[in-house]
Amino acid sequence: MDFYAESGSVLSIDLQTNLAVVLLTDLSGRQQAFFSCPHHPSREHLLSFLASLIRRMITSAPESPYGLIGITLAIHGVVHKGQLLFTPYYPYDNFDFSALEEMFHIPVYVENEANLAVMGEHAFCLPNNNIASLSIHSGVGLGLIINGTLFSGSQGFAGEFGHTTIEINGRPCPCGNRGCLEQYLSERVLLEEYARAKSVREMNLTTLCRDYYNEDSVARQVVLRFLKYLAVAIHNIQHMINPELIVINSRVTAMLPDTLPLLNDLLTDNDRSRCPVLYSELKSKAIPLGGVVNCIKQFLKIDLAKLKGNNDA
Repeated sequence: MDFYAESGSVLSIDLQTNLAVVLLTDLSGRQQAFFSCPHHPSREHLLSFLASLIRRMITSAPESPYGLIGITLAIHGVVHKGQLLFTPYYPYDNFDFSALEEMFHIPVYVENEANLAVMGEHAFCLPNNNIASLSIHSGVGLGLIINGTLFSGSQGFAGEFGHTTIEINGRPCPCGNRGCLEQYLSERVLLEEYARAKSVREMNLTTLCRDYYNEDSVARQVVLRFLKYLAVAIHNIQHMINPELIVINSRVTAMLPDTLPLLNDLLTDNDRSRCPVLYSELKSKAIPLGGVVNCIKQFLKIDLAKLKGNNDA
């Protein structure tokens, strides 16, 4: 299928707990703009923050016959049919984004970030029909492509892998449970643990990774513990889903890419033989690229993977 990719633009925003990652592309997914900006989670200021971003991107988008054809918002929480049901790490439960559509007269789609991550991987990097994408940020999400189709369950909870229990009567979780996976395996927990071990108030990932490569023993121990829980998560995914491959998407693995062999060493022989485990090549672009896929599929009524032409993802 041939088409004019520059006939419109697509906007995708990954709304993280303290950062917004913004991607603008044409209708083939070719990048027009990509950047991140600080985001302070406030329910009262969310609409004005997003409206300001959208205005900025409408202004900067190249002129085209259709203009901006759609906007996808990636939410780190449970989303079902465009409705926010649960957002554990920012105050957006049941938030209504319809005002943005009324303001700009552009379709606005709201989707879970892990679902979008696996959509981005599937369209731009991994054409396999059965993919599990483990998304590790403030929490832990699981995006699933099963038989070539996104699977999110009957109420949108299928990818909430971070809220599976791995420790009876373990650490409390915002979901109301105790011992959830994401209370042991998340970027947030990793940095909290390292800050406590170093007796400082807070820690950033750049410092942790620098210390890790400088062979700081505490940094090494904290990262090894992270990898051990990651190995447990991979084992459980393999036994529940039996995918063709598992792709890991997190800033931790992106900044520590040479930990993949160590992770594989922590897996059992059976786990290693069932399917390959990869660190995401798309990294921070996986989620916003999934948002682009979501918009384009709605606009063109066709899978992005079927479109001809190259992209700069």
